[in-house]
Amino acid sequence: MKLHFLDKRREASAMTTFRFVPLTPLVWTAGQSIRLELPAGWGTEERRFTISSAPYEAVIEVTTRVGASDFKQALDALTPGTEIDAYALEGDFVWDGKSARPIFLAAGIGITPFHAMLKQRLHDDLPVEATLLYAGSDTALLFEQILRGWQREQPDFRLELLHGQRLSAGLIADLVPDFASRLLYIAGPQAMVDAVSEELLARSVPETQLKRDWFTGW
Repeated sequence: MKLHFLDKRREASAMTTFRFVPLTPLVWTAGQSIRLELPAGWGTEERRFTISSAPYEAVIEVTTRVGASDFKQALDALTPGTEIDAYALEGDFVWDGKSARPIFLAAGIGITPFHAMLKQRLHDDLPVEATLLYAGSDTALLFEQILRGWQREQPDFRLELLHGQRLSAGLIADLVPDFASRLLYIAGPQAMVDAVSEELLARSVPETQLKRDWFTGW
């Protein structure tokens, strides 16, 4: 599939959102990811990203920290109108709607699938009875103001912004005492996802209640 690059937007936490329009209509579920392939000559030419926009917007947005890698530098250098290739739109890290009151656990860039899920459900006028625990080391967290706005508007949506804290099973238990009976979605750097998963399993949370999305090399 071909994507037409629109523009980029600087975000909090030194992140950047890159916006693309599909040249043919795409159908996806909030929380899924896509592989982007940049024009030849940039060294590492392809990388997978979670889509941070909601499907109803019909625009593919990916949000990432622009580092020193050839790929990230090439992504940041794209000019409006450039066409790139994309493929392998997939993933099962989605809100299935069957579980009551899910708990979303995000660290850093791991907020992107939850941003997409929540935005889509709000657009569809569906219940947003969920708890989001969002940890990060930066003073301003990615999408923080948007999330705060949703918290004010949606009485059933609980938001805990954990500035300068690390997610752990102990912290989760303190903030959400009934965590063991709820479905837990975990997204963020691989080390964080693995560590929190192990701690939750050690507290007798069944494997079937954990859904994970690992972000590697972001």
